[in-house]
Amino acid sequence: MGHFARECRAPRSQEKGRKESYRLGSKAEEKSSKALMAIDGVGWDWSYMA
Repeated sequence: MGHFARECRAPRSQEKGRKESYRLGSKAEEKSSKALMAIDGVGWDWSYMA
């Protein structure tokens, strides 16, 4: 659960997510979208992000 919480910190906190997206550019937003889809579709499989 700890790994999941760490990876999901930005998507879950929209305010922090916006700051990170601004800092990192569109790649951060793209990762957030993929992360949310992964949670919805596959569960907590973050292997593709490694």
